[in-house]
Amino acid sequence: PKPQNPVDLVAIIMDCQLEFQPILTAENDFAVCNLLKIGDVRILLDCGVSFAPKFAQKQLNIISKVAKDCDLILLSGSTVMHLGALPFLKDRRIIATSPIAKLGSQSMYEQVIQLRENPAVISDEEHSEFDFFSLADIEQAFEQIELVSYQEVAKIRIRATGLTLKALPNGSSVGGTCWHIELSG
Repeated sequence: PKPQNPVDLVAIIMDCQLEFQPILTAENDFAVCNLLKIGDVRILLDCGVSFAPKFAQKQLNIISKVAKDCDLILLSGSTVMHLGALPFLKDRRIIATSPIAKLGSQSMYEQVIQLRENPAVISDEEHSEFDFFSLADIEQAFEQIELVSYQEVAKIRIRATGLTLKALPNGSSVGGTCWHIELSG
């Protein structure tokens, strides 16, 4: 049988192994979450979730399991599809642009309010109303984001690995970001 989440890319660059693995995809899961491994550094690229009953709890469990070993989370979009699991990922290093943080927090507040006002949207055997997290959890999650500007070069070190990050506008959504990541001695 085919593995659940096969590694899409494995490469050796500058004596450092690089792996890219899709965790959730927009086509199959209505959410975006990918894992990038650069040597011993694990970066979660987005942490989206779909709050449809048949997806939500399973997706949150998958993301929580993968994220527990991640060193960094980079956000590229401001929709729930890109950052919906953020309230579950406490005490993580999260980097995003200001537009993603501001629009993302608003998207999450609106999502929770809508789901609470219309419980039929998410009702199933386990959830008769929205109880995944509170508005306070959203606020706490977004307060821990480290903000970077577009084109700003951010140098970070995770254990012995140095990385240079630069947020670039992706041109496909308001506030959307494409990340330029370099290995930097």
